Amino acid sequence: MTDVIDRKHEVDTVDTPENLRKSLVGRAAALFPVLRGNAAEADRTRRLPQANIDALADSGIFKIWIPKRYGGYEADPRTYVEVLAELSRADASTSWAVSLITAMSFMLGQFPEAGQDVVYGADPEARVCGVLTPAGAARRTSGGYTVSGSWPFASGCLHSTWCGVVTPLLDAEGNVANVGYVLMPMSEITIKDTWFTVGMRGTGSNTLVAEDVFVADHLVLPLVGPTGMLDAEPLTPFKDEVLYQAPQGSLGVLSEIGTILGLGRAALETVLEQLPKRSIAYTTYTRQIDAPSTQIDLGEAATRIDAAHLLAYRAAEDIDDAISNGRKLDLPARARIRADLSFAARTVREAVETLVQLCGASAMAEFNYLQQIQRDLNTVSLHGLLRASVCLEVYGATLCGLEPTTMPLV
Repeated sequence: MTDVIDRKHEVDTVDTPENLRKSLVGRAAALFPVLRGNAAEADRTRRLPQANIDALADSGIFKIWIPKRYGGYEADPRTYVEVLAELSRADASTSWAVSLITAMSFMLGQFPEAGQDVVYGADPEARVCGVLTPAGAARRTSGGYTVSGSWPFASGCLHSTWCGVVTPLLDAEGNVANVGYVLMPMSEITIKDTWFTVGMRGTGSNTLVAEDVFVADHLVLPLVGPTGMLDAEPLTPFKDEVLYQAPQGSLGVLSEIGTILGLGRAALETVLEQLPKRSIAYTTYTRQIDAPSTQIDLGEAATRIDAAHLLAYRAAEDIDDAISNGRKLDLPARARIRADLSFAARTVREAVETLVQLCGASAMAEFNYLQQIQRDLNTVSLHGLLRASVCLEVYGATLCGLEPTTMPLV
């Protein structure tokens, strides 16, 4: 751990986005021995080992999307994708937990200053988990809201100090006045152990339960209407912090693709390590790598993984170009980003399936890390934001000049 700790503040001295990217990706790569060494434990215990959390905190990676005012890095979208992909090469559950915690940093960066100060002003090391699927209810009371409900699939909640959830905002009479994103300290929340899955087990994506938790007004961000997160400018007064001007839907999906890209790389590296030691059963090939069919399958899988990276990088750079130049991404551009990223996820899944076939039944042996890669990939790529048919439908509608009606958050 000493090498990670000693390099903790390197990022503070870099002067270009490219140098920041190199530094942060290098930190993520340096964590590989710790994260891969603990991957089986995370899978078995259904939570990330504390050693992973400590290593990530020491590296500064949790701060990747925290405002610079609080010691964060406000890294560009491409850097974000590359860091998550590098973490996922070692362990997808760790990468996913980081992606959700850091995505919540983006959300918090759009709150008014008073709300940000309560979290990061009080604790620059604060970690915020979150759930964006609406549930529960927040009833209006003096100075804020009283929140009750349960929100499943809160990735990273076991290692967070705050949580953010989406919930209907009720007036004093109990009528729905809006939908809002509310922040609550984890000390006020009960975690219900509900995350029992075959893949991505280490994310600890359990259920958050709140019972009459008071939330002050500055910790509530309406989602719709003239001051809503989805319809208006972010309430933060720091308009020069361009990262937080990015479209919600685009950046939300982007936060998920890095983990999938890293799984593709991990699968390719794992197979390339194993193939020279293998023959092909029921053939005359004593070395699998000598077979043209093996070489063709490898070439196709590697090209699919590369193509997925290129699609993700284009999406990230389109977002960055828009926010850096004060432009709003129009609906066709946002729809294409959704399509690109969902297609990239599907492409990685197809590539990994080819790689698993190359290894045959031994790929499913418990000692073979490839089986965990496939379980994790099959699980994470099922996330609703990445459903290819829906994302392609929305993109296709915009190509036809039609207004998509199936997806409010594009």
